[in-house]
Amino acid sequence: MAWYDNGEKGMVGQIANLTFRRVESFPAGGSIKAGSLVKLDSTKSKVLKLNDDADKGAILGVALQENKEVYADGYTYHEGDTVSVLTKGDVYMAVSGSAKYGQVFTVADGTETLTLTAVDAGTEGAVEGLMAVENASDLVAVRVK
Repeated sequence: MAWYDNGEKGMVGQIANLTFRRVESFPAGGSIKAGSLVKLDSTKSKVLKLNDDADKGAILGVALQENKEVYADGYTYHEGDTVSVLTKGDVYMAVSGSAKYGQVFTVADGTETLTLTAVDAGTEGAVEGLMAVENASDLVAVRVK
């Protein structure tokens, strides 16, 4: 079953709107689920998903959902696949709880991806470059800057 069969506004890793965006392509250095925050590896030739809070300063962008295989539970890139990385623009991301326009995020270790929690701007430990662009819960449009 596809995401649009559920009446949802979108799915994690899907482009949220038609605002200006920049998408860059990199080979995957391992399994990366769509909607994951990603960083460049040490050789700057592949992308890896962020594994923990300590990586938050290295965020390159968000792995985008590929339309060629849309599953209700998302899409996973595998080692060597070409990953579409949103480095600027708005994308749907899974958020713990709710977010208000203009809030930023903290990250915590999760099982599949890092857990994003909305906090007010200026909060210590907030990730630079991610901001909520709507008032919503669970699935939130997030601006990558």
